Amino acid sequence: MAIGSWLRGDVPVSRFAPARERCTVTSDVVEALPRGPARSAAWASYALVTYGDKLLAAGKDDGYVDGDTARVAASAYELAARCLEADAPIPGGLPPWSAGTRSVHQLRGMRDALDALRTFLAVDLGPAPLAAADAHRAKAGSLWIARPTAELRGGIAGALVAGLDAVYALGVASSAREPRRAPRA
Repeated sequence: MAIGSWLRGDVPVSRFAPARERCTVTSDVVEALPRGPARSAAWASYALVTYGDKLLAAGKDDGYVDGDTARVAASAYELAARCLEADAPIPGGLPPWSAGTRSVHQLRGMRDALDALRTFLAVDLGPAPLAAADAHRAKAGSLWIARPTAELRGGIAGALVAGLDAVYALGVASSAREPRRAPRA
């Protein structure tokens, strides 16, 4: 254990392995299910696991993550596991952060999760339904600099949260029913 990690109260990433193993759902599993409640629950679980995974991957510091990232990732894995229980309600969104400004590591994890979930939906639905998420991603990208101030990190986080909320809601809704396709000319 790195002394700095210990002094900050960071959490070992290895601690998340059992929680993650309870809820692993791949994109292949989601795609194999017909549209309906089971696919919607699988999508929610997949999105939550992806969010937790990306946060942990971006926040690693000698195998440790800060306490707030650990709390959000643990909550994501717990919600993902619940999605896979029979007749369990689908969470209304991704787990929220506590008050405070996101670190660059946290923002990177959020951005990577948004990109991964957006890519899945673009393949599944096409790019048109993703306009709102894309606008939020573009805003976050326009604010991103090498060493953003706390104020810029707040703006980036706000845009990323809005984009993540948009893709999560779209994924849950579109998995439950057939998406509307634009008429062919």
